[in-house]
Amino acid sequence: MKPYSASIKGLVNGEPAIITCNIDTRTPTHKQHNYETLEVVTEPYYRVSICGYMENEFGQINMSYGVDDVSDNLKLIFLVWDYFHLNDLKAGTKKQGEIIGCEMDYDEACILLEEHDLYIDRGYAYGNEWLTHLLTDEEIVYLKGLFRQV
Repeated sequence: MKPYSASIKGLVNGEPAIITCNIDTRTPTHKQHNYETLEVVTEPYYRVSICGYMENEFGQINMSYGVDDVSDNLKLIFLVWDYFHLNDLKAGTKKQGEIIGCEMDYDEACILLEEHDLYIDRGYAYGNEWLTHLLTDEEIVYLKGLFRQV
């Protein structure tokens, strides 16, 4: 797949914003593991980066503003941002992620996972290495569709 880049304009907290999505194909360069199966990733995979730009803010603006703070054309992007963004830098397995959610302090996440007997999932200790969430072609088509909205 050729690298893909698209941007969409909208409002965040009443201010003009631009959200950019970049997708490229990466070849594993080290021993990366699939966050669902923990098998070694050997084939090229999609990598997604989403970034927001406002007058005085840029980067992961989805961490400062919620879905209720954005214009209608950005709502779905804000809902799926964490799912797609930097999909090859997941601190936990899929099971661990389902327990802790998207945003949580590392120490709090470890305590919560220990309470659910999932700090170690199938031999993988939470935060021990970056895991890769392999995205499907259908998920990439969906994401690109969000950035083609008018």
